[in-house]
Amino acid sequence: MLRDVAPATGHALEIASGTGQHIVQLAAALPGLIWQPSDIDPARLASIAAWADDAPLPNLRSACRLDATKVGWAEKHANQDVILL
Repeated sequence: MLRDVAPATGHALEIASGTGQHIVQLAAALPGLIWQPSDIDPARLASIAAWADDAPLPNLRSACRLDATKVGWAEKHANQDVILL
């Protein structure tokens, strides 16, 4: 379904990527998008890194710490064409 609405190329931010399992699948399925995983929890950030290490994809960035409850988070990610929660 995301393939039907997402642009073919661009930048995509996943908010609260959790373990990282889904971001790896998304990056593999939509290789024209540069994927930015994120989470607030340090253990989840480590898990995202482990998933990314197991499936090195050129369009998957390192996870960033993101607290979407904090004012101003969106300005730091203004260049995104897709934001997925």
